Amino acid sequence: MLRLILMRLLFLAPVLIGATVIVFVLIRLAPGDPTQTLLGPNATEAAREALRSELGLNDPLHIQYGKWLWHAVQGDLGNSIEMQVPVLGIVLERFANTLILGLASGFVGLVVGISVGILSAIWKNSVFDRAALFISMLGVSLPSYWLSVVLIYVFAVKLGWLPTGEMYAVIGDRSLGDLLVHLLLPAGSAFVIPAALIARFTRTLVLEFIGQDFVTGLRAKGLPEWRVLNHVLRNAMPQIIGMAGVQIAYQILGQMLFIEVVFSWPGIGFQIFSAVASRDFPVIAGIVLLASLVFIFVNLMIEIVAIMLTPRARLGESA
Repeated sequence: MLRLILMRLLFLAPVLIGATVIVFVLIRLAPGDPTQTLLGPNATEAAREALRSELGLNDPLHIQYGKWLWHAVQGDLGNSIEMQVPVLGIVLERFANTLILGLASGFVGLVVGISVGILSAIWKNSVFDRAALFISMLGVSLPSYWLSVVLIYVFAVKLGWLPTGEMYAVIGDRSLGDLLVHLLLPAGSAFVIPAALIARFTRTLVLEFIGQDFVTGLRAKGLPEWRVLNHVLRNAMPQIIGMAGVQIAYQILGQMLFIEVVFSWPGIGFQIFSAVASRDFPVIAGIVLLASLVFIFVNLMIEIVAIMLTPRARLGESA
């Protein structure tokens, strides 16, 4: 296990540098000028040029990146061009908000997906199985932003049961209850895709193990079906957890962009959308750096959990 951790740490630096280089280059090749956001459309060219020089935007691209990387290694991600506050504080605050939404939807998606997948495998070709396959296919096909709009229209606009967005009410005590009420619709939109993918993967994997020789042997020994299923799940669970963990990490770092924008949820997705619109380069680079770190860490934790669940499991091998 120690060797696994060390290998992942060795690959950490190249992955982070590669991700930030790609984003750093792409965002600067995109049309737009951050000085126009700061000074407005009526500012003179001389004023804009002075601001570009002050922000270091006139330096060659590799010089800009080198300066940013040197400060980032020291824990300084610079200041936001738009808000003029440290990027690190913005990124950590927004990531905490995304984590609340991502973990809530991820937990529901994990429980629902694994449960439905196991039941579908046990009751193969039943009405439940066919309904679950149809719903999971529908869930994967529906865009999350479209589902978000539909849920807002039904439960917020038509029925008036839930708020349309934000993390807390504008006027209120920002209590846990208020947070949970505002969490229902975005989490309900976010859990559908991971739940559908986990359910389909779990069903396929459980059916694959049920068809193996060791299951036939267990049944021949007279073991009750629930104990046979227990052996199947012990062998299948490391792969299920691995797939589910990657899917939930992708959900937190990828799909949340659309959901947070629709619901005005103040997370990293909503923040990067705002930063791209204003060409706030330091904020974009800081979010990409954090997202890459989190994704690598999650993958490392998934592999460690898989080894703990099945001591014989090895990287790249089935249980």
